[in-house]
Amino acid sequence: AGGKTQRTVTVRSGGETRKLRTYQESQPTAPAALAKLAYQDKKGERREFLMTTPEIAIGRGGRAEYCDLELDGPADISRQHFYLRQDEKTREFFLQDVSRFGTTVNGKEVAPKEWVQIPAKAKIGLAGKMVIEFESL
Repeated sequence: AGGKTQRTVTVRSGGETRKLRTYQESQPTAPAALAKLAYQDKKGERREFLMTTPEIAIGRGGRAEYCDLELDGPADISRQHFYLRQDEKTREFFLQDVSRFGTTVNGKEVAPKEWVQIPAKAKIGLAGKMVIEFESL
């Protein structure tokens, strides 16, 4: 995506046209997605989020709590609920629960504050109130 654009600078003077310089510029390209997260918002509409950085924070967010993916959900979902990262070498994904009411991966409780490996496709439960479908790309 994003082919190179060729630009030519020309000068016209006294009925003569001269080419001064030709250069190429690249169109900006979007970063490649590492994973896709899909969930339903409060209205029941399906939402998708593409993970384009090696580590993200997920939760309700707030003034003092930054989240890459801010969820509109009940207070049981923490402002920062869990972190998700991809190992550069193995390309495997890991999750760390930092919530008050817990996180599950495919129905199994995740130990708080410990990084656990998650499969390429998983259902991540947040405090029993919301499910995020995770898929590595």
